Amino acid sequence: MLQFRAFIKLIDDSTGNIVAQTTSDINGFYAFTGVAQPVSTYTVTGCINIDGKVWFGSLTGIVPPNTTAHIIMFKQTG
Repeated sequence: MLQFRAFIKLIDDSTGNIVAQTTSDINGFYAFTGVAQPVSTYTVTGCINIDGKVWFGSLTGIVPPNTTAHIIMFKQTG
């Protein structure tokens, strides 16, 4: 399922800093612009609240110019 309005973050793996953030579009797609060539790798995370339930997913080891990062989100429990 493609998810509209998921909050997406790009995190520098070497520092843990958020480099960019965006929201997915109506088709579930997102893009980060103006990201410099890294000296390390990135992690992409996605999060959304649907009917009071939080869904979260992440993908690690992203190296630009990787043009595709599919994030699978799972419902959080607890």
